[in-house]
Amino acid sequence: REAENVGTRAAHYLAHHDSLTNVLNADAFYELSRGMTYIRDQSEKMEIYKKIASVVSESELDTICSELEDRFGPLPDEVESLVSLAEIRVLCGKLYITSMKEHHGEIEITFGKVHVINIEKYMRLIKESGGKIKPSPHEANKMIITTDLVDLKEKSAFLRDKLMQLV
Repeated sequence: REAENVGTRAAHYLAHHDSLTNVLNADAFYELSRGMTYIRDQSEKMEIYKKIASVVSESELDTICSELEDRFGPLPDEVESLVSLAEIRVLCGKLYITSMKEHHGEIEITFGKVHVINIEKYMRLIKESGGKIKPSPHEANKMIITTDLVDLKEKSAFLRDKLMQLV
């Protein structure tokens, strides 16, 4: 039931914030982590979630996840969702993504440095997406991903998978 409440809070948050980039900042991580029961001590919980929200590398995130599993056991879905968002943020840094905006089932991704994107990987991603991914018809540094996924966990996993294909 608690995981369901977290999912509801996440969906509410996304519905009222038009940019997925907002989901990737520390305030959003805090909003999504409120009320979680995985870590009982409130100050310890906030310390851990701040660590997750501020990661800048995969190795840093792996270290935090290992620490959590050692101290508290297997990660529940609520923590996995936060980890997934942190992974997306790390990928955004690697790909020089400056913004992600979601509107009516479409995620518009803006690349700050188009020249770092491997064109072969980009074209393969578009070709294999079955029409769900396309370049913006108006701006060369933007890509549009269509998603029917409503659940934050599914949406973040889908987005993470597609971004990983570009790295």
